Amino acid sequence: MPKNHLAQKMSIALDFDGCIAIGEPVKIKYARLYHKMDIGPKTCMKATYPLGPVMYKQLMDKVMAEHTDEYILDPQCKEILDQLGKEGFDFLIITYREPIGVKTCREFIQKHKLPITRIYGTSDKSKKDLCAKFFVRAMIDDTLGKLLDLTELPIQLFFLQRDWNTHEKVSKEMEKQITPLTSWQEFAEKVREMKATHEAICFYKNIINSDVHLSEIHSVLKTDPFLAKRALQEYKREKYL
Repeated sequence: MPKNHLAQKMSIALDFDGCIAIGEPVKIKYARLYHKMDIGPKTCMKATYPLGPVMYKQLMDKVMAEHTDEYILDPQCKEILDQLGKEGFDFLIITYREPIGVKTCREFIQKHKLPITRIYGTSDKSKKDLCAKFFVRAMIDDTLGKLLDLTELPIQLFFLQRDWNTHEKVSKEMEKQITPLTSWQEFAEKVREMKATHEAICFYKNIINSDVHLSEIHSVLKTDPFLAKRALQEYKREKYL
């Protein structure tokens, strides 16, 4: 009997800057060198940069093009991605970087041997368009506003809370669509739960667990979350996992 409730793969979109690679110390270093000013973790984002968004972009264009190799890999990231890759998850990076920044991002990924081969910038397509094109099931980002742009898609959204984005708050209303996280370990737990939930819904609703049926799966999650929860509980109890 075919196991149509089991997906062959599940595509997960990852943000690069601030999620995979931590660039805040690099921004602080080069703000001092290029702009002759001292900033801290809470003032090294576009929304909080003391010299404003235009000067922030100028700084970041330079940092992304010339200093990405100085970024720090999140200490949990590689182990988590390697584990999830063995469990049927497939990863792609969707980043707001320009083409030169995408190039240095790719070099960073290769240097650290992360299980990611697809890397896309948004110079000609938006994150929303790219997520839809590749049937992404989940997206993690450390900028809340970028996730808010994706709420119309059938995607689970995860906001990675960092020291530098404490000014961005996930309201109770937002929590219906965006899940705040504090670590990659927590992200792994959530996407595993997502995978099991999708399988449970497909098993009990007789849906083929494939990219083309993603909207149908999310329709159940959105319109009847209690049914989805009960299906997951029963699915686990019957040991179909």
